[in-house]
Amino acid sequence: MNNKAQAGALAFIFGIIVFFIAWVFVLAEQIRYWGQDAIVTNSMTGAKAFLIGNMNLWIALFMAIALVWFLFAGSGQQ
Repeated sequence: MNNKAQAGALAFIFGIIVFFIAWVFVLAEQIRYWGQDAIVTNSMTGAKAFLIGNMNLWIALFMAIALVWFLFAGSGQQ
């Protein structure tokens, strides 16, 4: 593996770690507040309220899927 491929993988993993730390300490609370405010302000019910109310879950699932996809599809193995 060459240095450029290693640098790309390390940058991706570092970016995931930084985003995860920011999400845990700052963004999750803000996203929860915005979701609750949108649900109450717009009187949402049903599937729309469920999707917006669980926005942190969708972000966590997307991060997990992106990480797994990167590790398997972008591993550079031939």
